[in-house]
Amino acid sequence: MEVQVRNVQGELIWARNAVGGVTSSAYGLDSTLKDIKAALDTALEQCVGELALFEDVDGIPVAGSPST
Repeated sequence: MEVQVRNVQGELIWARNAVGGVTSSAYGLDSTLKDIKAALDTALEQCVGELALFEDVDGIPVAGSPST
């Protein structure tokens, strides 16, 4: 799996996959890396919330799980 962060123009500014990543040392000099971290934190919160929808609570199946 690969995670990519693009700016508003659609240009790749940061990426990470199982074997490595892409970034520029220049981004450490401004707020770009902090902005990337904030965007990733928000995305992670959303992912955790979505995962909660698919947890088996009290043995009751939830959305997306088999009915058998």
